[in-house]
This record gives sequence, C-alpha cells and structure tokens, in this order.
Amino acid sequence: MTQYEKREIVKTLLQSGKLLPKKISVNCGISLAIVYNVKRRLDEGVLLSHQKGAGRPNNLRSSIKLSILHRVRCKPYLSLRTLASRTGKRTSYQTVRRALKNKSYNKPYPVQIPMLSEKIACTA
Repeated sequence: MTQYEKREIVKTLLQSGKLLPKKISVNCGISLAIVYNVKRRLDEGVLLSHQKGAGRPNNLRSSIKLSILHRVRCKPYLSLRTLASRTGKRTSYQTVRRALKNKSYNKPYPVQIPMLSEKIACTA
C-alpha cells in the first residue's frame, strides 16, 4: 500500500467520524504517526498530497552513476572522496556512496599493509 493510499484511507475514516485515531491505526495496520499527521493536516486545511518535487533531489545523472561504478570496479582502491572529485560536479562523498549502494555495490575496505617488525626494520 502506498503512502497516498494510506492517507486517503485515514482521511475517509476520520471524516466519517466513527473511529478514533488509535482504532484506525490498529484496524488498518497504519502507524499512529501517519494517522495523527493526516488528522493535523485535515484540521489545518492543508493538502494531503505531496507537491511535485518533494523528496530527495537526484544530484547525479545515470551516466555519471555508471561511470562511478565502472571506476570503482576497475580501481577499487580509489576513495569515495576521490571518486566524488572526479565526477565533474560538486558532489559529496555521501552521494557517491549512496549511488554505489543503490547499485548494490559494497566498496571493499582497503588492504591492510602489515607493520614492519622491529627485526626487519633494524636489518634494513
């Protein structure tokens, strides 16, 4: 069930006035927070539907996301900050991380280089 459908169900049940918010939440399986938010919006006279463009903006085009994924597969040692700087846009490393995560790619951790032991360091 989408958010819009949930809001419409809650709206019709609240306007009928037969059920209390807690009963609506339990009977319909909709969280109590959604029910109270819809009730508050109805009381204030605010529209229930989201405005166009409400939500997280898409900062990277799909071609840039694919190029990031290709770079990571070819050179897994590149850091997220390096990848962000090579996109050609002003992008944060969190955006690059989110793009990789949405493509189901987990960047491997860098290889741990063991420390030189004292014996090897003294003989060199």
